[in-house]
Amino acid sequence: MIAELEERHGPFGGVVGHSFGVPVALYAAASGLAVDRVVAVSGMSEFGYLVDSFCDRLGLHAPVDRALRRAIERAYFAGDGGIWERFSAHRLPSARVMVVHDADDRVVDRGQADLLVSALGDSTRLVETSGLGHGRILRDRAVIAKIVAFLHREPT
Repeated sequence: MIAELEERHGPFGGVVGHSFGVPVALYAAASGLAVDRVVAVSGMSEFGYLVDSFCDRLGLHAPVDRALRRAIERAYFAGDGGIWERFSAHRLPSARVMVVHDADDRVVDRGQADLLVSALGDSTRLVETSGLGHGRILRDRAVIAKIVAFLHREPT
């Protein structure tokens, strides 16, 4: 979808991803999307975190986790088991990255932000908030101002 939008409307100056949109945005940047900056808001560093945290919250054990992963692979990725690595942050985009995460996020653990920063390296900037959770972080004026300022800086 991102590649199609780029083809239709021209190059992106930056991409902002939230939650599951973060690994998708990072994958697009690592796969050739011509983008200078990526903002990762409340995102996970590993695609498998979605399944693992879902199963953990419901008290489901490893066999259910594995079965759910296989079902996702079949239903959405034509049985491609490589999706778990492909949509994880170990693939570094050439863009500069800002990671924004709230200490009180109950959907995506704050530790995922540290994993993102670690995987993405020295050009990654971490902005931590408190009291905004997973959703309100997107509506906070101070967070929006930081994201806009980051996106409007001169290209690197």
